[in-house]
Amino acid sequence: MDAVTLATWNLERPALASWKRLPAIRAVFAELAADVWVLTESRTSISPDYGFSGLHSPPHPARRPDTDERWVSVWSRWQLEPVEQAEQPWSVTGIVHSPVGPVLVRGVVLPYHAEPDGSGAKAIRWGEFLKVLEVETNAWTDLRRRYPSIPLIIAGDFNQHLDGVGNYGDRRTRGPLLQAIERAGLRCLTDQDVVAAGKLSGRLVDHICVSEDLDIDGDPICRERWTADANGHRIVLSDHPLVGARLTMRTLAAK
Repeated sequence: MDAVTLATWNLERPALASWKRLPAIRAVFAELAADVWVLTESRTSISPDYGFSGLHSPPHPARRPDTDERWVSVWSRWQLEPVEQAEQPWSVTGIVHSPVGPVLVRGVVLPYHAEPDGSGAKAIRWGEFLKVLEVETNAWTDLRRRYPSIPLIIAGDFNQHLDGVGNYGDRRTRGPLLQAIERAGLRCLTDQDVVAAGKLSGRLVDHICVSEDLDIDGDPICRERWTADANGHRIVLSDHPLVGARLTMRTLAAK
């Protein structure tokens, strides 16, 4: 194996009793067969496949009283080693020990425009986004400092359109996010206009950013947020489309 396929998907808080939606989600897991998944608004009990190892962000009882629900989970078909950082309910980090070498994967959810503050009170529009982004900016640069020889992937729900066309987000939020990506020595693989390219009917707010020692093989993988059952009836899987990438290691391939 000379590549790692990673996908990120916001599952929109699936209920375990969802007899149509959950099997349809599992069918997408099986069809794509990604090696690493960053699942957001998911559950610790929802694994992409048997034998996968999982790491999860801490419980967030103020917003998610059911402790099975988590903002972020990182799943890997290979050994997954937790990375010690200050615990936050919106992120989790691990080292994936893949056949082509270790890879740092940080899953993240950045707050949406009307995210309440820590007490649950109404916050200034995009106020919580900017607070969390400041913490994440420091976390990303800290990971690059601590693990300079290990490729880094940041993936998850960024709650921003980065294609230059979509309008979810504004200069006050998008500018600092792009600066954070650049400051950590990352590049975004999912900033293309997927609507104009005919890949999706809606724009991406979920993204994959990688360090300079990783390359994407081909185009991003995209899946609509719905599917059809055997009778052609639409099953809505989530309010987000899925996005993924087949990644190759520049430094390892050169050795």
